[in-house]
Amino acid sequence: QLQIEALAFSLPDMLRHTVSMVVDKAQQAQLALRLELAADVPEHVQADELRLRQILLNYLHNALKFTPAGSITLAVVQHERTLQAGVETAQLEFSVTDTGIGLSAEQIGRLFQGFSQADASTTRRFGGTGLGLAISQQLAQLMGGSVGVSSTPGQGSRFWLRLPVQVGAGPVPAPVPGADPAPAGGSRPSAEQRQALAGLRVLLAEDNAINQDVAVALLHEVDATADVADNGRQALQMLQASPYDLVLMDMQMPVMDGIQATREIRAQATLAGLPVLAMTANVLAQDRERCLAAGMNDVLTKPIEPATFWRTLQRWRPAPAASRAPAASPRAAFQSLQAPPSGRAAALHWLAKVTALDGPRGLNQMLGNAALYRRVLDRFAKAHAESACEIREALETDQPELALRRVHTVSGLAGTLAAPALRMEAEALERALQQQADAPVWMPLLAAYEQALDQLLSQLRKLPPVA
Repeated sequence: QLQIEALAFSLPDMLRHTVSMVVDKAQQAQLALRLELAADVPEHVQADELRLRQILLNYLHNALKFTPAGSITLAVVQHERTLQAGVETAQLEFSVTDTGIGLSAEQIGRLFQGFSQADASTTRRFGGTGLGLAISQQLAQLMGGSVGVSSTPGQGSRFWLRLPVQVGAGPVPAPVPGADPAPAGGSRPSAEQRQALAGLRVLLAEDNAINQDVAVALLHEVDATADVADNGRQALQMLQASPYDLVLMDMQMPVMDGIQATREIRAQATLAGLPVLAMTANVLAQDRERCLAAGMNDVLTKPIEPATFWRTLQRWRPAPAASRAPAASPRAAFQSLQAPPSGRAAALHWLAKVTALDGPRGLNQMLGNAALYRRVLDRFAKAHAESACEIREALETDQPELALRRVHTVSGLAGTLAAPALRMEAEALERALQQQADAPVWMPLLAAYEQALDQLLSQLRKLPPVA
């Protein structure tokens, strides 16, 4: 029930970044790691970048695990390109080829089944649950693609993914008359959105400081005012004390969660018509249905994409917007509290050292503001460095709900920070805990989560301190 996105991105940049995330392991194992792109492969495509990367990382990690010597090659070729109704589509084949131990026909027949390994000793020798390839197959099918493998025992394997993608970077937004140029890699609202949302009074109910920072930055970018409540109970108290035009409500909060808070809002006649928008990292259909059943008007999925955020606020703003007096430059006031945004070149210089991040995507989600990006990364490192230990302790002391809450938080933040490997491992662990998996299942998933977290944190520690 995952929702598949179709966003524009640079395919070569994504592939280079994906390879960079495993280059250290390849060097440690003394394996040659190659990236090969056919000349006719399009540079810009529209697809679900996160899910595509998730499949490729699974292939690469498996190749590293089962290749004692030799090389690993990630290659992309184009099979065909078609043009229908003005939309250009390419059929691409991604493959990861290794010189590893290989597979027999019988082993290949079991590979894409959940909780299955090539042989009975695999779990003991190499770790893992056998879920990765089954999940990869499901993701590929959701995107309209297919997966497969060819292999010879003792001579290596070739895992492939065939996927249709739309060619091109998508429509380029028109420049805003009289506005400062958008920072490279960052989003800016349209002139219509600025006019519609200026002076909008928003109550943000969110308990996580990083999500608070990002949401407030997005609101101030359109000159909306923002007050923050740390839980649903506090949000109710603030609504009774002051008028607001709209509420952004996180689903999972302490004291009172967003579902219960929304039900109590709808029970009050004076607040019955107040727009309430859910902000949640949950993407399952039943979670969306819970939000709507509680009385929420719409659902924003984390990580929040700036253009989607402003477009949704514009849809639910009270009318007429012109009746509200614009606020006194809240965006300028907010930016004065932060270090001046550095240039894209300077930001990408330090981001290049953090291969566990998709720097360009993260910068875009932070409106191109590198100072804000560093600030939330520093907050994350300080607040969640021990999360793997906390999750393990909660599970070992029979507190599964606490463990699930911890991993859910990090999963959402990994999306906001554009940390794809950490998000992938956190989502896998979260799914297992939601299904009340036993220790033999969650232990290797937690180990993979801890490894991805440690890689990100160790790279962040090498950066100069935040001013």
